[in-house]
Amino acid sequence: MSVKVKLLAGFLAIAGLVALAGIMGIMNVGTMGEQTTVILQDRVPQLKMGKELDFEQKAMRVNLLELTLVRQNLDNFQHYKENYEEKLAETNKRIDALLYGSEELGVQASSTMILLVVLGVGVGVAIAVGFFLAQSISKPVLKVVKVAQAIVPREIYP
Repeated sequence: MSVKVKLLAGFLAIAGLVALAGIMGIMNVGTMGEQTTVILQDRVPQLKMGKELDFEQKAMRVNLLELTLVRQNLDNFQHYKENYEEKLAETNKRIDALLYGSEELGVQASSTMILLVVLGVGVGVAIAVGFFLAQSISKPVLKVVKVAQAIVPREIYP
């Protein structure tokens, strides 16, 4: 096996290991990305909306209590009714957001795509550098071998 082939095999093995490490990294980043996405886009907004719903429910109770106390003042009744309807619509929107989700997930897919592109470019560059180095090392070595064969008698160096 020639020096060039050995060098190429070594560089290809290293490029393969780098690709394997990159793929494993992408798989782990994907898992971490999924968990982070679940926490940031599902759990945190749900907790926030839950607290807001609790606040809105208490505000509606206050509004209902105020409505019962306003019987003698019918002028304010319409204002309280509108306030109640606004709060109810707001609460319904938040409930819908909790049930059906509020945003589309795309962050993880785009980061995985970027990592795949970077990995592909890195492996390509590693292979190109391997070919270049193998070529630049094997040519001078072959010249040295030819010179050595010319100098040394055939009995010693077949």
